[in-house]
Amino acid sequence: MIEAKLIWTPYPYLAGFCISDDADCATLEQVKSVYDFLMEYNFPTTKSVWPFIPTYKCGSPPTPESTLRGITLENKSYLRYCEKLSSKGYEICLHGASAGNNQRDSIREALDYCRHHFGSTNTYICHSKNADNIYWEHKVTARFPFHLALKMYSKHSCSGEIPDSQFFWGDLCSSSVKQIRLFKTRHIDTLSRNPSMPYHDPKKPLVNSWFSATKRKLADCASPHAIYRLKQNNGLTILYQYLHRYADPSTHEVQDSFRTSIIRLRNDPGMYIDTVSNILNRLRQLQDIFIFYRNYQFYVINIGTQWIKNLQILLSSQKTILDPKENTHAKQIKNRLFIQEILPESMTYFQLMQPITFRRNRRCFPFRKRRLALKQPFGRLYINLTKSRCSLDDRILPPFSFQVAETKKTLSGMPIRSVLSSKEEYRLLIDQFWLILREILLLKRHINIDKYLDISKPIALEDHENW
Repeated sequence: MIEAKLIWTPYPYLAGFCISDDADCATLEQVKSVYDFLMEYNFPTTKSVWPFIPTYKCGSPPTPESTLRGITLENKSYLRYCEKLSSKGYEICLHGASAGNNQRDSIREALDYCRHHFGSTNTYICHSKNADNIYWEHKVTARFPFHLALKMYSKHSCSGEIPDSQFFWGDLCSSSVKQIRLFKTRHIDTLSRNPSMPYHDPKKPLVNSWFSATKRKLADCASPHAIYRLKQNNGLTILYQYLHRYADPSTHEVQDSFRTSIIRLRNDPGMYIDTVSNILNRLRQLQDIFIFYRNYQFYVINIGTQWIKNLQILLSSQKTILDPKENTHAKQIKNRLFIQEILPESMTYFQLMQPITFRRNRRCFPFRKRRLALKQPFGRLYINLTKSRCSLDDRILPPFSFQVAETKKTLSGMPIRSVLSSKEEYRLLIDQFWLILREILLLKRHINIDKYLDISKPIALEDHENW
């Protein structure tokens, strides 16, 4: 029997890599040096920006002036360069309206500004202790004891989700932003730690979805061994970085280690490299896919409204399992089966020459009965795999059809396909706290939060090489 594994990457890729680039302390010269090199190698990223010079300090109470450093789009040369990046396929997203606290009108203006110049505002990256950050500080989790520890440790107030706050913009977030970055981990395979991403949290209804990121040195994540392991596990790295810091602030020369890492990733034919939004959109597409299998047949169901291209299934053998006359919409190349196109809201049938079993996960199910009702995060999925009409829970299903019932949606109307389990959330929280503890023990990070309240002393820049 052939063992099969549905993987998230489009054919022919085996793993994914994307970079979420923060704007803190960036200069035009450093940004241009790094991104000119990235464009040379066609290496897209998600780059965060501030449209406006800050009017207010960052944080309530305020943090040092150093948290306000960084070029903004009010610099016309920088704006033109970011427009060029956008036209080349780079995702330009907000790091807030400015580096300081932003009131509602400024945030609305920043969202409109971003849409006008770059076409979308799908991704959002919260900055530091900004008072307009949404569900931030101790509100990132309600899990004990982490919520209590954060509440005792945190001295800053963030109120982007509170309607009577001057910093409220939750409704704008819901209607404009698809995903916000939240937890960080040191694990190179971000997806292995947060397999439900992008996920919706019902306790944070004003945010459509969240995703996690890896905080690690680029050279670690781009080493030959790391890339090999990532492809073996069909994983994904979403890397949190300050890319401009790979350019020397005086000479603006790009570091050799950065060049080597980018070239190695770009030259690997098995690596799918794209922006955060495009990567997460692919993961969303896979959240709409369900496979039901038995012996010499399987069905692929797409409950979503998107066309899915190059769906890929890995096989444990190179034996031919597809009859090309029966399956003209799919191809087998060695131990990979790829389906060129899955139509929206469709069921696709495959008759095989070898019996098959899929690696069990939340997308793949063996079936004995041909009439099924499955409970899912979005509601119930009803399937009829017979030649006759049937009734399930008072629902009438035509032959070989499915129905989605009780579909749950976000406030903006996005379907909720994935939620964070308690086990997964605890794992991410442990990763986050271990990352902080490591920085305290090894990198001399201050455990005393009062450091951020002494506005007379600048906060030192983090060193990528220590990550």
